[in-house]
Amino acid sequence: MPCFTLCDKLLVLLRTKQVQYTNRAKEQTRRHFHAKTNQSFLLRNFQLCANPSSS
Repeated sequence: MPCFTLCDKLLVLLRTKQVQYTNRAKEQTRRHFHAKTNQSFLLRNFQLCANPSSS
């Protein structure tokens, strides 16, 4: 799979997560932490994919 395709998919997931996070800002602390962890994980994968030379 071409890297840019994977990055595009990760970026879409990131945007979706951000929207969900904003819409659910008043959820429990556990879910808040879980959403932030997922977003950080996706962002880290996106950065690695966008800059493969840095890994």
